[in-house]
Amino acid sequence: MSESAKAITIINYKGGVGKTTISLQLAVGLATLHKKKVLLLDL
Repeated sequence: MSESAKAITIINYKGGVGKTTISLQLAVGLATLHKKKVLLLDL
C-alpha cells in the first residue's frame, strides 16, 4: 500500500488522431505488464 497513484495524460488539439486507441492500448499494456488495475477515462 505504499505505492502512490500515477497519472498519464494524452492530449492533442485536433480530433481524429487516435488518442482513444493509444490510450486503450497503453492502459491494457500497463495493466498486463504490472499486474495492476488501471483506470482509463476518455473524455
